[in-house]
Amino acid sequence: MDKLLRNKKAIIVFMAPGLLLFTLILFVPICQSIYYSLCEYKATSITGPKFIGLKNYADLLKDDTFWIALNNSFFFLVFSCVTQLIMGLFLAGLVT
Repeated sequence: MDKLLRNKKAIIVFMAPGLLLFTLILFVPICQSIYYSLCEYKATSITGPKFIGLKNYADLLKDDTFWIALNNSFFFLVFSCVTQLIMGLFLAGLVT
C-alpha cells in the first residue's frame, strides 16, 4: 500500500475518473447556470441567449414578488429547522 501511495502516476490514474465526473456533472452545469442568468433567453428564439449582464438581477431586486417569496422562504427555513430540531431531540430522548 505504501508503494502505491508513493507512485504519483497511480494516484493520478485513480483520481482522474472522479475529477472528470465532478467536472462534467457539477462544475459545467453551475457555470452554464451562471452564464444563462446573465443572458436574456427565450426558448422559442432561434438566435439563442443574448448577453445582458446584471440586468436580470437588477430587475429581480425591484420585483415585489421576489421579496415576498424570499420572506416566505426564510420563514419556512427558520420554522422548519426549529421544528425538526425540537422533534429530533424529543425523539432521541425517547429512544434513549
